[in-house]
Parts: sequence; structure tokens; C-alpha cells
Amino acid sequence: FMDNLIGNGAIFASVSKEELYNQKLFVPSEKIESIFNQMASDIDDKIKVLDEQTVKLQEARDRLLPKLMSGEIEV
Repeated sequence: FMDNLIGNGAIFASVSKEELYNQKLFVPSEKIESIFNQMASDIDDKIKVLDEQTVKLQEARDRLLPKLMSGEIEV
């Protein structure tokens, strides 16, 4: 049991192709899939907006910080 748990230096023992192919997968109904896709799309859109804001904030920091450090701009 411990050999299977620890594997060969990895966190988990490897999974054979046969074990992988024998796994049963749940396929959701079209309604559930549609609801999930809408929720995931909303989250993806929010992530995109936050990533864009992060880039703009980094650019502002990179422009302002040297001026603040040199005393060109006072706060």
C-alpha cells in the first residue's frame, strides 16, 4: 500500500493507460453544461478584466516610482 501511495519519488504512483481507460466519466446534460459554461465564461471575463487592470497598474507604478524616488513628484 505504501509503495503505491509514495510511488517512485513522486507524490502519486503513476497511472497506467489501462487504468486510465477504465475510468468512468460523468457526462452532464446539455442544460447543466450550458449553465456551467455560462458561469465559467463570466469568471473568465472577470479574470481578463483583472489581468488588464494589473498590467495598467504595473505600468503606472513603473512610470511613477522613479519620479517619486528622485523627488520629482511629492506626495
